[in-house]
This record gives sequence, structure tokens and C-alpha cells, in this order.
Amino acid sequence: MLVPELRLLLATGFCGAYTISSAFANESVALIQTGQVLAGVGNILATNALCLLAVLLGLAVGSRF
Repeated sequence: MLVPELRLLLATGFCGAYTISSAFANESVALIQTGQVLAGVGNILATNALCLLAVLLGLAVGSRF
């Protein structure tokens, strides 16, 4: 059984990640459905590229400690 603090952390992290992912997908699809295909695809590509860059930056900073 998980300690209450860890349980809260995991639940909050899961719910937060789920809502962010849902909002991202909803916004991208809405753009594409309204005919703004370039903006929708650009949103998908830019978001993923920035996320990968953030991971690389985090790994670089983390490796220094």
C-alpha cells in the first residue's frame, strides 16, 4: 500500500498529464476541423519539437549534478 503523500503525487501527476494531453489533442483537432490545417499540424509539430528539446535540456542539466 502506498503512503498517502505518494498516492496523492501519483494521482495528481496522472490527472495533470491526462488533461494536458487531452487539451493538446482537442486544440489540434479543432484547428484542423475548422480548416486551419497548417496551424493544426504546426501545433502538433511545434509542441512535440519543444517537448523533445525540453527533455534534452533536462538531461543536459541533470547530467551536471
